[in-house]
Amino acid sequence: MTACNDAAYDRRMRMGEGTMALVLLLILGVVAGVLGSLLGLGGGVVLVPALLSLSGLWGEVFTPQEAVGTSLAVVAATGLSSTLAYLRHGKVDVSSALFFFLASGPGAAVGVWANRFLDGQRFFLLFGLLLVSLFFLLAVRDRIRPRPGRWTVVRTLKTPEGEVTYGYRRRVALPVAFAVGFLSGLFGIGGGALMVPVMILAFAFPPHVATATSLLVILLSSAIGTAVHTAYGHVHWHDVLILAPGAWFGAKAGARLALRLSDASLVFVFRLALLALAGRMFWEGLA
Repeated sequence: MTACNDAAYDRRMRMGEGTMALVLLLILGVVAGVLGSLLGLGGGVVLVPALLSLSGLWGEVFTPQEAVGTSLAVVAATGLSSTLAYLRHGKVDVSSALFFFLASGPGAAVGVWANRFLDGQRFFLLFGLLLVSLFFLLAVRDRIRPRPGRWTVVRTLKTPEGEVTYGYRRRVALPVAFAVGFLSGLFGIGGGALMVPVMILAFAFPPHVATATSLLVILLSSAIGTAVHTAYGHVHWHDVLILAPGAWFGAKAGARLALRLSDASLVFVFRLALLALAGRMFWEGLA
């Protein structure tokens, strides 16, 4: 009788852990999708620390490499959902995004290769530094003002307020795009935190166009990174299948909010969350 009771208890515990994992992953996917789409960051900046912090909670352990690979697969879903939403509103500069991808794609592959050499301690410390950097970038994002320069590519966009002219220099855009791809492959984030400010400040992209275009670059770069991580066996596809639907619908909601609402208060909350996550990463790295 005792053995039967113990077996039944174990089954209930496993079912409880499975239900908890399902709920947590769905919520995590939605939150990552909303924030990633709304701020043009991609959801990896939320997913990677969360997966590492929750590692082992339901019997599944993530190494830094597996957290990055799993995050990138979800970021690809987020990027696809957000990009489709922005495309319907005509906010994506497709030709510019494809040009940036010429450098961000190889950058993602190099980032995945470099990720293999990071042990847990170094990864936690570097990711913590990255989160702190994102905190300061978001702090100054609204103060960024376009600075037109001698562009080799010029675009003109018609808006309700009139025509807007923006552009970029190829020799500046390609290194930035490579860095975005590298960060995407190395840390499992979208890289939009770097791409969007540069597009607004140096290339004079309208903010909504910069966010939407960076998400297409994120989609393409994360697809390359996911493929390489899959080859190394770093992607937990069963978790991706739970995270991705939440991220998909969350990204759609984030894109709608970005088009209709001011995100100042959300950015403030997100910055606080970044500091908290950075503190957790530093604690793990130093411990």
